[in-house]
Amino acid sequence: MFFGGDPFEDFAGSGSSGGRGDVDTQKFYDILGVSKDATSSEIKKAFRKLAIKHHPDKGGDADKFKEITRAYEVLSDDEKRQRYDRYGEEGVDQEDITCGNRNSNRDNFPRAFEAQLSFVWFFVIKSDCLIVLLADADSEKFSPLLLGPSGGMDVFDMMFGGGARRGGGKRKGQDISHVLEVSLAQFYNGATRKLAINRVVIDRSVPVKTCNACDGQGVVIKVVRMGPMIQRVRQACPQCNGQGQSFKTKKSKEVIEVHIQKGMKDGQQIPFRGMADETDPSEEPGDFIVVLKQKAPQKDAAAKGFTRKGNDLYLRRSITLLEALTGYTTIIDHMDDRKLIVKSGKGEVIKPVDLAAEKHLLKCVKGEGMPSPQNQFVCGNLFLVLDIVFPDKMSENACKKLATILPHPKNAPKITSKMDKEYEHHQLVDMDPAESMKSQESYGGFREAYDEDDEGFPGSQRVQCAQQ
Repeated sequence: MFFGGDPFEDFAGSGSSGGRGDVDTQKFYDILGVSKDATSSEIKKAFRKLAIKHHPDKGGDADKFKEITRAYEVLSDDEKRQRYDRYGEEGVDQEDITCGNRNSNRDNFPRAFEAQLSFVWFFVIKSDCLIVLLADADSEKFSPLLLGPSGGMDVFDMMFGGGARRGGGKRKGQDISHVLEVSLAQFYNGATRKLAINRVVIDRSVPVKTCNACDGQGVVIKVVRMGPMIQRVRQACPQCNGQGQSFKTKKSKEVIEVHIQKGMKDGQQIPFRGMADETDPSEEPGDFIVVLKQKAPQKDAAAKGFTRKGNDLYLRRSITLLEALTGYTTIIDHMDDRKLIVKSGKGEVIKPVDLAAEKHLLKCVKGEGMPSPQNQFVCGNLFLVLDIVFPDKMSENACKKLATILPHPKNAPKITSKMDKEYEHHQLVDMDPAESMKSQESYGGFREAYDEDDEGFPGSQRVQCAQQ
């Protein structure tokens, strides 16, 4: 039972040319300033030029930068570019949402099915995507639902998790993760690391044989009689242990090259497609995933004292009080072996910074931080944490000279000769507050013990003069 009209006329992928009449397929090309027949290198060159100009860190507009990045993301991907040229931006967005993850179809399908039990269902394979038409018998209207690429997958396989596979599409095997320690300098400069991996692979020299007991299905039907009833139960084939095939595996040692791009971060993953163990001829091998882990600062001599927060770098230095007051100059040996001469501004006084405060300003060298992974022409900043080292003591002569140079305190008290004679005199000393607390607690315990002995000892009352 079908109703009037074409149920596919609202799809971007419909064969009707009228459905694409108003689709804008020029916008992204105009954003990057390239023609529709521009090559990949021309698109990349245009993007780099615009990204440097409009990056927010360089004073550009954030929304404009996002627009440029979105256009480059689509046009730099051949598959997305083809869809954009046919269906416009909406076609790309629909592809990302509905056809992006084949496994998500298996999770979402049964819930959608349960939610629409009152509808009549029609299953149609169109443009390599599974389309479900929900037909409301009361309103006689179609509600198309696009679930994504079928990939030769059986409809019932998608509904019930692959229990009745007939289409021949291969499942994906389990992924394997490996943690690779990377120095901060390698994150900064980029690096290529060779990694030897041991994996299990199927021995191609030995033919794969189909199990005769289950005809390669991996399951057999067992008939169980329960009184007057007969039940058919599916169970793993005991002949092939549910594999459906018999095959031989072997160990293989392979060397892969891990390309660490500039600006990558701790925890970032680099997948190697199909490089996990081969455990089933009917499955595509999973991915070997390299997880990057930054070395601890105390173990990373190549970091040269730098630490990282996002794309910013931090470097701690000690300076004298003289440098803080009269000017500071230092040479920084960067992680790419460049030497940077860094100076404070003329007449500028460097003040101590409270790093625990919510807001604090640090001295900064712009553009000398980590490269951005998205655009390596844009870098973070390099912050200098300057610890001012004060002198332990100063001579009386030096103090007098400083008094003639430095500004006098506004609220300094004026002590007259009379005040000097009548007031008590005290001098500041160095003391640890924690030690002070301990000494007070110790004194308090001694005083309490003394009072208890004084009260409890017979005849300990204070001697009073006898009244005559």
